[in-house]
This record gives sequence, structure tokens and C-alpha cells, in this order.
Amino acid sequence: MCAEAGVTQGGGGGRLLVTLLDWVLGDGAVPPPATGDRVRWALTFRDADDVPPPICQSSTVVAVPRGAPVAAHGSTGHVWPTRLVGPGWEASWWAPQPHDGPVRVTGALFVDTSGTRDRAVTGTITDLHVISEELDGGHVVAGSVQLRPVTSTSRWLDRGPEPVLRDLPPAGSGTLVDGHRYVFLGNDHVQPSPPHRRETGVLVTLALDGVAGRP
Repeated sequence: MCAEAGVTQGGGGGRLLVTLLDWVLGDGAVPPPATGDRVRWALTFRDADDVPPPICQSSTVVAVPRGAPVAAHGSTGHVWPTRLVGPGWEASWWAPQPHDGPVRVTGALFVDTSGTRDRAVTGTITDLHVISEELDGGHVVAGSVQLRPVTSTSRWLDRGPEPVLRDLPPAGSGTLVDGHRYVFLGNDHVQPSPPHRRETGVLVTLALDGVAGRP
């Protein structure tokens, strides 16, 4: 079940939960966060299908249409570019159907390094939790997501043991492209890792200043 909130009021202003994924940190697109940091981030919203508890939340916000529907990535359906507006925050959303006005959403907010910063959220980090999940046989164990409190993070989170390759194709095999030979390896070429915990991101609590460009 997803928690009720999205924004909790307290301490004289709104507080917002935002997820910073490990690959965003690893790319160096966002500096490693620490409590007390002031940040300005563009946000995007993802529906609950892509977000496990305890990361996902439910909230009633305002949807503002942003254009005509486009083809959904990886499917034959369509999504509608939409902006979600909450108390002190805004986020982009690829909505599964058109919305205009108040809407109930369930999912999570993520730092969006490809998003425009002219409507970015600004605030101060008050809490950090490293997100991790248990893997067994290459699959995520249901209900295994945990949050570990920290005061700062590094650029690189603990992804667990590196994959070990086995049964490699013979030399000279593969596909020749522009004079270079590429060998494409499937799961049958990767030795299964023992059960382990993998860190996937950081859950950030922001004390909000508001949205840049919004009165």
C-alpha cells in the first residue's frame, strides 16, 4: 500500500519527498546530497506501477494539460504530457489518460535532469534515506525495499557484486560493424549472483521554498 501524503505541512512550510536515482548520482548530473543542502531540482512524477512501497505516495493535486498525446515508450498506447501542481511544487507527468483540474495520483516524484529548470522546485534537504532492495537469482524480492537513514551520500551507491561472465563465445564470433566486432551477451552468459542487497537511490525530504517562476 502507498502512503497518504505527497506533501506534509509543518515547520512553517511544506515538506516534499523526492527520489534521486543511483544512475543520476553516478552520471554526476546532480551532486551527492547532504542534509542542510539547498537545492533546485526539476521534478517528474511516475505512477505507482513503477514505484514500490515505501517510496510511493497518494495525493490530490491539479493537472494542467501540456499538449497532444504522444506514443508511449515500449507500448502501442499513448500518454498525455501533463504538469502536476501541488502546494509549493510542480512536476512533469506522462499521464496515461487526459486530465485537466484536480486529480488523485499515486506514485512518486523523481529528480528530472532532462526537465526544464524554469519551474524547478527549490528547498533545503532535511532528511536522507538510502533506498535498497534484495535480489535473489537476479530478481527483486517482493516487499524487500528498505530505507536507511544517512546524513550524506557519495556519488556511487552500493550496487552489490559485479556480474561474472561465463561461457563466452569463441574468439572471432559476433557482429562486424564499421570494422569493429561486437558480441552481444544474454543472461545465459552471466553467472547468477548470490542473494544480495542493492542500493538503488536516495529518498530526499525537502523543506520547500516554492517553485521558481511562480508567484
